[in-house]
Amino acid sequence: MQPFIQSYSNLPPHVDSGSSYLKDGTPVFIRLLTPEDKNCLQDGYERLSERTRYARFFRYQTTLSKQQLAYFTEMDNVDHLAFGVLDLIMGPQFGVAIGRYIKVSDEPKTAEVAITVADAYQGKGLGQILLQKLTTAALENGFEKFVGYTMPGNKAALHMLHPHHPKITIQEGPVLRLVWDLV
Repeated sequence: MQPFIQSYSNLPPHVDSGSSYLKDGTPVFIRLLTPEDKNCLQDGYERLSERTRYARFFRYQTTLSKQQLAYFTEMDNVDHLAFGVLDLIMGPQFGVAIGRYIKVSDEPKTAEVAITVADAYQGKGLGQILLQKLTTAALENGFEKFVGYTMPGNKAALHMLHPHHPKITIQEGPVLRLVWDLV
């Protein structure tokens, strides 16, 4: 099995792994997800609160299916790319956040972005770090816009995206659709 922490020194800057620090000083390590991360992803998902899971998937779900795990970890890193974050103090398999984008099929220069941060790590700047890393990767891969979906009550997501001046429309039910330019 491939370790979660590894070097990617021969890859372009947007996929290079690296360390960072959260606002409270917590050291984290960020790198691309790989197919070998299925167990780490499942463990991290199961540690999320019901509220955080619902904010990400808009439904209650206690575990990820085998199909979801494959979809979330088996990517081409161009049209579908995801970064995983782990807490260096907690250990090399302790995932605390994921940020990903996936190309929108009918809008070739647009990617849907999603970020999930474990409850204990929310409000520490991790979402913003992931959004910046995803933006850099998306630009290098030819994307011009991001689209994201959130609930009106997800103040953290709305606050994080406010500087990007997203166009906000109401999707189905209580879901908001946010679109913004990357450049």
